[in-house]
Amino acid sequence: MILVARRSFSVSKKYLKDKVRRLKFPVLLLIFALVAAVALLPQLKLLGQTRPELAQEKTVGTVEPVAYFNGPMLTGVTISRSGRIFVNFPRWGDPVQFTVAEVKEGRTVPYPNLAINRLDQSRQSDSLVSVQSVVIDPRDRLWILDTGSINFSPTSYGGPKLIGIDLQQNRIFKKSCFPKM
Repeated sequence: MILVARRSFSVSKKYLKDKVRRLKFPVLLLIFALVAAVALLPQLKLLGQTRPELAQEKTVGTVEPVAYFNGPMLTGVTISRSGRIFVNFPRWGDPVQFTVAEVKEGRTVPYPNLAINRLDQSRQSDSLVSVQSVVIDPRDRLWILDTGSINFSPTSYGGPKLIGIDLQQNRIFKKSCFPKM
């Protein structure tokens, strides 16, 4: 004898809403993945092929060395509109005669002068201590970022600073010393 029982049950609206809400995110994620796969299919077929509309490597002109550097580590290079080249050498262990220079005829010349490049621990706000970076701005002015730290040592007021130099007059027009932290 086989007994077939029929059981009835009722499902609340709250139960159904909860089930639909839980399924909504995975279903939306699946739909998104399918749409993305269909959209990317043409690109996947082109993998390994060259496309002429994409950028291609092309040699233009020749490299022209303007200076060679053997010695202290160079960390910054910048070029003015008129073609003047400025470099910097932080004092990170290498012997450094000057920390900012202009490249003239392949040689480095202290910039703006040798006096400001001479390290003077007692007058750090008036000298360049250890310059990290040199940058030319859109107004063709040179900005010098001096960390004020020799070999990553602690700093004192006047060492870390930002200096702006007018390249027409080769004079400092702005100096901002950073407070000690």
